[in-house]
Amino acid sequence: MGLRILLVEDHESDVKITLRAFRQASPNTEITVVSDGQECLDFVRHEGAYQDGRQFRRPQVILLDINMPRCDGFEVLRVLKGDDATRAIPIVMFSASRNEGDVVKSYQYGANGFIQKPVDYEEFLKVVDQFNHYWQNINQLPDA
Repeated sequence: MGLRILLVEDHESDVKITLRAFRQASPNTEITVVSDGQECLDFVRHEGAYQDGRQFRRPQVILLDINMPRCDGFEVLRVLKGDDATRAIPIVMFSASRNEGDVVKSYQYGANGFIQKPVDYEEFLKVVDQFNHYWQNINQLPDA
């Protein structure tokens, strides 16, 4: 079985390109998409519409955008990394931001990585392929 990823992204075009890239790079990756930070928190904590923990299994890695409605990526980081029950879930910021302050703040809040989304699709494919290789073949994740 492939990696279980929670993609937290509010722009439909970015969701489509990301899903397409992951299907090409690693067809067995299981990706669930939520559209804002509050929905991410609900999913991970099995609250709201995501109460059934058997149906909505915790992700092995969260790919998290920064700028979203209701609850931004920094707040999601602060909440999840501040909770013993969710602290160990790796969170990689996946943002178009080129702001060094966003990178610094992400790590200060506990991010496990920061990936700047490439604009060029071929570069985007390379980044997704490298992401998959690292998280599935090099890095050791705890059992869920």
